[in-house]
Amino acid sequence: MVLHQVTTVYPGLDVPVVEPCSCASDVDHVEVYPTWSELVVEPLRRALRRRTEDVTIRFLDDEETEHPWNATPAPLDDGPR
Repeated sequence: MVLHQVTTVYPGLDVPVVEPCSCASDVDHVEVYPTWSELVVEPLRRALRRRTEDVTIRFLDDEETEHPWNATPAPLDDGPR
């Protein structure tokens, strides 16, 4: 494998990210992630699909994580420090 460059375009960034890459393509290439779901959820689905054909992604709720996800946010303290 030859070290080459991959240019990745992420949603919300004005400038693409250029990084070294050593994948099997051996040529410079571009990857585009137009949506958040393709950036995060789709790679998870593809990884899980390699193990089984029946894939579901479930997000844990408050009781399972013991984290107050639905808590009311506290106001910021803008006073002097």
